[in-house]
Amino acid sequence: MDFEALNWHDSTLRSLTWKCSDEGEDSIIIELSYIIDYEGAPKRERRAIRFLDCRKLMVDTNLGLMAPESLLDGNVDRGRAYESFRSSCEKIGLPVDGFSSFNLITNTSGSKIEIVAKSWSWVP
Repeated sequence: MDFEALNWHDSTLRSLTWKCSDEGEDSIIIELSYIIDYEGAPKRERRAIRFLDCRKLMVDTNLGLMAPESLLDGNVDRGRAYESFRSSCEKIGLPVDGFSSFNLITNTSGSKIEIVAKSWSWVP
């Protein structure tokens, strides 16, 4: 499934977990209250996405809000910020071929989550 085609808008961020690995294959799991249908009142399911073989996690957020953190959009970026990251990795010999920059932007606080990873999948 295409990351950008998912129903990001108004799904709710529940948690973000970074799992460290001694082998350098860190993963990040994001739990969502995911909108599966907009007909009538939105229908939600609790789902989780796992990002595999992560190279970067950047979270720019405002904490302590009194409302759920709903999402505005999710996208894959290969623009200037990704190219800068790629260049800095190559300077230290860290391979980043085949990686993508996955971004989530929130409605509630205007926060941005950026994850550079090789792939993502739904957690069964």
